[in-house]
Amino acid sequence: MVFCSKSVLKTISSSPSNGSYKTWQRAVYLRPVTLLFALSLGLSATLSGCLPNDSANLTDTASSVDTTNSNSNVESQVIRIGYQKFGTLSILKARENLDQRLADQGISVQWILFPAGPQLLEALNAGSIDFGHTGEAPPLFAQAAGAPLEYVANQTPNPKAEGILVNQDSDIQTVADLKGKKIALNKGSNVHFLLVKALEAAGVKYEEIETVFLPPADARAAFEQGSVDAWAIWDPFYTAAKRATNARILEDGAGLVANREFYLAAQSEHYRLTDEFLTAWREIISGDEANFEGDYLNIRGGKLMFSPVQKPYPPLWFGGSSAIAQRIAAKHVDVYLTWGEPPQQVAQKIAQVRRLAEVEGRKLRFGIRLHVIVRETESEAWDAANRLIKYVDEDAIATAQKAYSRMDSEGQKRMSQLHQGNREALEISPNLWAGIGLVRGGAGTALVGDPDTVAARMSEYADLGIETFILSGYPHLEEAYRVAELLFPRLPLENLPALQQQVMFSPFGEIVANNNFPQQEIKNQVVTTVD
Repeated sequence: MVFCSKSVLKTISSSPSNGSYKTWQRAVYLRPVTLLFALSLGLSATLSGCLPNDSANLTDTASSVDTTNSNSNVESQVIRIGYQKFGTLSILKARENLDQRLADQGISVQWILFPAGPQLLEALNAGSIDFGHTGEAPPLFAQAAGAPLEYVANQTPNPKAEGILVNQDSDIQTVADLKGKKIALNKGSNVHFLLVKALEAAGVKYEEIETVFLPPADARAAFEQGSVDAWAIWDPFYTAAKRATNARILEDGAGLVANREFYLAAQSEHYRLTDEFLTAWREIISGDEANFEGDYLNIRGGKLMFSPVQKPYPPLWFGGSSAIAQRIAAKHVDVYLTWGEPPQQVAQKIAQVRRLAEVEGRKLRFGIRLHVIVRETESEAWDAANRLIKYVDEDAIATAQKAYSRMDSEGQKRMSQLHQGNREALEISPNLWAGIGLVRGGAGTALVGDPDTVAARMSEYADLGIETFILSGYPHLEEAYRVAELLFPRLPLENLPALQQQVMFSPFGEIVANNNFPQQEIKNQVVTTVD
C-alpha cells in the first residue's frame, strides 16, 4: 500500500532566472517527503566529488528495484522512490539515512533506479512510483505530453554539472562547428535542453545537426568508439567521462541553463477525491446518516432521499489501468473493467487487482469492454473489419495517435502500444484486432471471426475470470442484430433476474416536501382604509 497521509508539506520551488518555470505552491500528501528534505539539508555535496578513480561501474542500467532496506519483519507502509545516479536522493539511498528514519514509523522505502529523467517521469505518471527527482527539462517534456505532475521542491542551480564533450583531438572547437555533426544524448533530458540553448546561442539550427538518442551507457560507448562526434551528458556520467576518456569540454551549462534538480510527485488529487467520494457515497446510499470529514468533502447529517433498488447499494463498475486507479478499485468497486487487451495482459491485470482487493479484505468481479465483428464465415468477418478502416489514411492515423499520446490515461497508452500506429500488424492476438484504435480513443480492439471462433475467444477471457462482456460494433444497430442472431446461440447466456416493482413517487417536488410542510406563523391582520 502506498503511504498517504493528511499531513501536508507545502513547498515553493522558486523560478529560475530565465523565467522558464512558474512558481509552484502545492500541497503534497506524502509525509516522508518532510523527513527526506530535512535529512538532505546537510548533504549539499554533489556526487561528482565522490567519484572513485575507476568509474567503469558508473554506467546506467535498466530500471531496477531495491527493497533490501525495507523492514520485512513488520507489516509496513511503502513509499516508492524513483532515483537516478546523481543528486541528494542517490546519496540518501547510499547512506540509508531515509530508510532508517522512516522504518521507526512503520514506513519502508522501495528504491527504483532509472537511467534518466524521462523514464522516471513515465513511471511516475503511470503510478509505478510515488516520488522522484529529475533535472529541469524532463518535466517540461512530460507536461507538454499531458502528464500531470506536482513540483514539490528544487535545489540550487548547478549549470557546470552538465556539458557537451568532444574528443581531445577533434577538430570541433566551438558549438558552431557542430553543424552537420552527430551528437549523442538522452532524448527529453536536461542535456537535450542544454543542446538546444547552446545551438541557439551559436546561431546553429537544430535541423542542421544529427541527434543520436542513446541512454548514457550506450552514448558513452558510441563516443569512445568514434561513432558520434560529440556527447551531451550530465553528472555523474559527465565527470566520469572527463576523467576516464580522452574528452574535452566544448560547452557546459554556464550562462545557458540553470540545471536545477527538481523533486516531483504524481498529481493524484482526483483519485484522492474519488476515494473520499466513494467512501461517503457508500455510507449514505446504504441508508445510514453520514457524517464525513475529509480533505475534499465535509458532510454533516447526510441522508438519502430515494432508496436504491439494489441492496445495500447499487454495484459500482470502474475501470483504470494505472496503479492508483487499481488501488481505488480494489477498495471500493464491485466490478473492475478493462479494455480489450490480449488475454495474457488481461490475466496479469486481473491478478494484480485481485491481490490489491485481498489486502482490503474484498473480492471483485471482472468485466471487459470490446467491439465485436461477427459474420457467418471467418473471411467475411475479416473483410468487414478491413472495410471499417479502408478509407482511413496515414495522416488521419498520425493525427489521432498524436492526440492520444498527449493524454495522461494509462489505459489509452496501453491501447496505443498494441498497434503503435501501424496498420500492417493489427491482429495483436488470435482474432483480436486493434484497427479501431488507430483513430478511436478508448476501447480500440474488436473480436473478429465467425460465431464459433468469437464464442471461443470469449470463453478464453471467461476462463481468466471475466464475467461480463460489454460489446459494441459499427454500425451499432446492424452489428447488434448480427450478434443476437449469430453469436448469442453459441453463448451460455442466462436470463437476468426481474427487478421488484418500484414505488412510484409523486412527480411534483422532492419526497420530503410532500410530507413535511413548513409551518407559517399567523399574524394579526391590520386593516387600513383609503378614502
